[in-house]
Amino acid sequence: MENLENELSNLREEHKELKKRFDSLESLYLKNNFTGEQIFTKKITFKGDTEFRNNKLGFFSTEAIVQKDTIENPSGSGTAGVDSSARTAINSILTVLKDYGIIKSA
Repeated sequence: MENLENELSNLREEHKELKKRFDSLESLYLKNNFTGEQIFTKKITFKGDTEFRNNKLGFFSTEAIVQKDTIENPSGSGTAGVDSSARTAINSILTVLKDYGIIKSA
């Protein structure tokens, strides 16, 4: 019986040592493989149906699309000119948000 207790004690010590070594290796692996910037070359799908693929982005099961061109700043003179220009800019923003799936299309 004493022999079994000694063997069990030795196994517990060995387990502790192996756990320390594993934790050390895990820490080293994570430190060396997951820096502040990650570069992925394959399709990545995130929970919540967000998809990045070939420099494209899509949310909520929408098709991944390339980055849109810039949205022009509103311009114009007088109330009517500013209002029209602002409406155009707002509509462009809404289109981009819908295309990426950030807001639902009507």
